[in-house]
Amino acid sequence: MTEKMLLTLALKYNGDFNSILDAIKNHEDIDYDAISKYKNKLRYKYTTIISKDYPEFLKDTDYPPIVLFYEGNTSLMNKQDTMIYSVNSNKHRFIISSRLVEIRNDMMLDYCVACENQKDLDEILSYIKRGEIGIRNYENKNKNNPER
Repeated sequence: MTEKMLLTLALKYNGDFNSILDAIKNHEDIDYDAISKYKNKLRYKYTTIISKDYPEFLKDTDYPPIVLFYEGNTSLMNKQDTMIYSVNSNKHRFIISSRLVEIRNDMMLDYCVACENQKDLDEILSYIKRGEIGIRNYENKNKNNPER
């Protein structure tokens, strides 16, 4: 199985782990026309479970995502102290990883967002880029008696 074949299955089955796994187990035929057809639908960078840049920690989990579509700095996905690995309401898994960096005296958020399908990635990135993801407020409400 090649990375292009895994990508084709992920696009065909919208990132559904069980459908992709069944296709692999059943040796589903994938011709080069299908690869080209699905590759034309590709909107994001991707990594597969057999890629060199696939997050190491995922390889040790039960049912690791076979393909991750992503935007950002993939090296952050191997730093678990800066990462969220979770499941959305559609039962698809996603990773959000970020860290604060200083570039030419400006503070910036370096990030990587990865999902099992492109639609979920579209939605999460849309929220992030529009600033619609709320940030918990940890400011002390009682300044005379700060919490420890």
